[in-house]
Amino acid sequence: MGAFSHSHSALMRPSRLDGRVAVVTGANSGIGFGTALGLARLGARVFLACRSEKRGKDAAEKISKMLEQASGEDSDASAAGDEDFVNVAGSADYINLDLGSMESIDDFVKAFEKHVGSEDETMPACDILVLSAGVNSGGAAMQNKGNSVLTSENKDSRNKMFQVNFLGHFYLARRMLPHLRAAGTPSSPSRIVCLSSVMHNLAGTNDGKSFIDWDAVASSPTANPYAETKLALHMLAYEINRRLRARDAQPCIFAVPVNPGAVASGIWRNDSACTKWITDRAFISITQGAQPSIFAAASPSVVTLNPENVYLAPYVPLFDWVDTQWVYNSVHPLLRGALVRLRLLESLVSPLAPSGGVAISAPSSHATNVLAAQRMFDAASTLAGLPQTLN
Repeated sequence: MGAFSHSHSALMRPSRLDGRVAVVTGANSGIGFGTALGLARLGARVFLACRSEKRGKDAAEKISKMLEQASGEDSDASAAGDEDFVNVAGSADYINLDLGSMESIDDFVKAFEKHVGSEDETMPACDILVLSAGVNSGGAAMQNKGNSVLTSENKDSRNKMFQVNFLGHFYLARRMLPHLRAAGTPSSPSRIVCLSSVMHNLAGTNDGKSFIDWDAVASSPTANPYAETKLALHMLAYEINRRLRARDAQPCIFAVPVNPGAVASGIWRNDSACTKWITDRAFISITQGAQPSIFAAASPSVVTLNPENVYLAPYVPLFDWVDTQWVYNSVHPLLRGALVRLRLLESLVSPLAPSGGVAISAPSSHATNVLAAQRMFDAASTLAGLPQTLN
């Protein structure tokens, strides 16, 4: 059943990030762009990790112009004696990243090291890593190419959606761990933000135990690939926290999965005109959908939450009592699907957290299943050619 109270006041507002370094994937549009802009407004030096050079550079330029405009407005407010004046000192830069290619991810890490490296040859530090990029499973265009196009950069063909939404992010997070360690301390950990989705409730096996065959998911189309990739990314946050705490008595990295809510973003561009009409009118804005990621990256009190079931959302959840494990164990099979889909309806009917804040939500027991997360992590490590233990 739901594990958290519906609280928004438990989280402090995001702190200033002056001097901090952040990486946001998929930051040229949608929630990724909103997150990058929000972090830059808090003073961070933000790197937009995007596949398209033109769109990435255009987005970085757009953020830079918005920061300049905000800085001018804040200066006017300061001169007028406005006590709420906050100096804007962030920046935005583009680095190429194609999550469909492990080689591109390696190149990104090298480019990041060059951008952030110092003369004393210390490890370049990364304070915040936001895993935001993704493609969805909706629309004829995506059905025709997203689930069937397999990456060809190695001998093990992979489902494109699995590679882009999860495995590429998994590999990037593992490669960036030394840089995250260099930035974090036990009292102020660096952050990994994993963009989950309410759709993660729909993933899992028929018995509700979430023991998914990840090797099969990686190599061939499945019934609900988007939900499975979001479940995997969600579990990744908890498993990173568990493994870091097993490795270090005082870990200096904290991973947080977030639910952006139902957002009117470009991820729906491959869907039907009818779907896009609905999303434009019924879904929340990109700014609102980016708030959980911004809070996860910058709120000081996030790190005080339970590292094995922390989960943030932009709305106060109404149906988190619909726990996936309970549904599969206690509800007649004919009613299971309808009940689980209440969690999807939650995105549309739940009230937004007050004052642009976020609420602490409850993940499905699929996501908090420790054995399932261990199996996922080990399988992903093998697929990515990495050791199963964190170094």
